[in-house]
Order: sequence, then C-alpha cells, then structure tokens
Amino acid sequence: MDDASKEARRSRSGAIFNNRYFVEVSESVLDVASSPDGLVTTRAIAAKTGLADSLVRSVMVRLADAGLIERLPRLGGGRSPQYYRIVVAESLRSIALLVEGRSGGSDSRFDP
Repeated sequence: MDDASKEARRSRSGAIFNNRYFVEVSESVLDVASSPDGLVTTRAIAAKTGLADSLVRSVMVRLADAGLIERLPRLGGGRSPQYYRIVVAESLRSIALLVEGRSGGSDSRFDP
C-alpha cells in the first residue's frame, strides 16, 4: 500500500472510530492471531505495523473493552507481556471492510 492510500485509510479510520490507527491495528490483530497459538501482544502488533506501543495499546484496550478481543491474565506479574485472544473475528474483519467502503454481508436493504 502506498503512502497516500495508507494516509487515506488512516483518515477514514479517524473519522469513523476517532482513532487514526484503529483499523490498521484491528487488521494486524487478525494477521498476528493467525499464528498457531492464536495469541497477540501489543508489542507484536507494534512491530508489525511500525507504530509506537502506546498508539497500539490504546486500540487494544478499546477492542478488549468492546469484547472483540479478550485480555488474558498475565502469567509473570505486572511487567510481563499482556496477551490477548480474538473473541469476535468477524467484527474485526468488518471494521476493515467498513473503511474500504465494502460490505461483508449481502443485505439487499442497503444496496443502492
């Protein structure tokens, strides 16, 4: 994706979700969670997207608060990585489709 396209997607993400990185992080969560263990961390998403951990963390918290991903208990105390697991993958896919202006379903009530 070129810089102009990435910037346009971020602008739409900001307009819809009040966060320029919401869609980018949501898509990356799906990609990273496709690993065999199905778990993601803020650091893994930050590494994949090239975004700062703090930018990714705010989106991860919002996704967890919305029930789309599940925050798992920390195994090694407060300084250990925070792992998440996807709860509602279809909703994460729909977020990306919304920003692209495409529909994930076939509900003819909303067709032009």
